[in-house]
Formats: sequence, structure tokens, C-alpha cells
Amino acid sequence: MLTTQEGTVYVNGLALLEPYVDKSCTGTAGLTRTTVPAKQVFVMGDNRCDSEDSRVFGPVKESAIVGRAFVIIWPFGRIHWI
Repeated sequence: MLTTQEGTVYVNGLALLEPYVDKSCTGTAGLTRTTVPAKQVFVMGDNRCDSEDSRVFGPVKESAIVGRAFVIIWPFGRIHWI
């Protein structure tokens, strides 16, 4: 179960720690309670005020995910392999 309260995202009642999200952005304020079906994921961009993600097009099938993140390049001070 995915919910939000005052800009914080909760998954199954536990708050997500997202230090990379701009706190002044209220992009999750209108998010309704969402149940993500089995074998699907709910994706959200880190720029919540300017992202088109599962809040727009819904959950994504796991089988549609074909890559994985391997490096952080922005901001430059945080460049590293993950």
C-alpha cells in the first residue's frame, strides 16, 4: 500500500527516506492511496514537481524493466558507482 502525507511517501505504513527529493516540491500531495499489483512496481522520479511517472501512467510490470542504474552523475559532488 502506497500513501502520502505532507509530502512524505509511505509504503505499507513506513516512511521512505528520500534525502534527494526537493522538500519544497509538493508533487506527491495529490497522490491517492494506491495498491500496487503483484509483479508490478510504482516508479517516481526524484524531481517530483516535473516528472511523469506512475502517478501519471500507473504501475509498471516488472517484466518491462530492462536495465538498472549503475552510476550517479548529478550533482557532480556525488558522482559515484552504485
